[in-house]
Amino acid sequence: MKTTIKNLMLAVVLITGLNMYAADFNVAVKEGYTLTVSLEQVEASSNILLQDDQGVLLYSRELNNKVETLNLKNLPNGVYTLFMENDMIFEKTMIIKGDEGLSIFGDAEGTIFKPSFKKVDSMLRMSLTNPSNQKVLFTVYDEDGLQVASTEGEGYVIKKSFDFNKSKSGAYVVKTTIGDHSFSKRISMN
Repeated sequence: MKTTIKNLMLAVVLITGLNMYAADFNVAVKEGYTLTVSLEQVEASSNILLQDDQGVLLYSRELNNKVETLNLKNLPNGVYTLFMENDMIFEKTMIIKGDEGLSIFGDAEGTIFKPSFKKVDSMLRMSLTNPSNQKVLFTVYDEDGLQVASTEGEGYVIKKSFDFNKSKSGAYVVKTTIGDHSFSKRISMN
């Protein structure tokens, strides 16, 4: 019980801290078939993408502290997904276009935080805030694309380490899979 309370408190502190550096991503219907997408408090560049229900990319733009207006009037009625992504988070918003206008629905998964990495000597330490408490898989590939290590974890806060002491120096890719989302980070280990 004490461990659960400690983990929940740690998760709250981490989420609060990460939210201070995350973008404030807002999507609203301006009028009719026009969406307003605003990003505030952006520490780094963020990308927005609009896809149809088949996954076809309809719009892509890099934004920094600005408001973007998207007119969906000429698109057929249907379901669309607006993605916002930066170095720390991934958010997704579902948009339904009908004869009477647009409806916006936040994704059931909400915000997905990306892992942070820290190199300490021959160790690679990974930390991830996981508010949805989903299973997470970390996989490491060498520069030839061969899998060299893998580990998984569950919980609100996940911390894992890989020891590269007996590995050759070079570039590695760490792939993090959370549910049906995956993120890759290139890491150089000496």
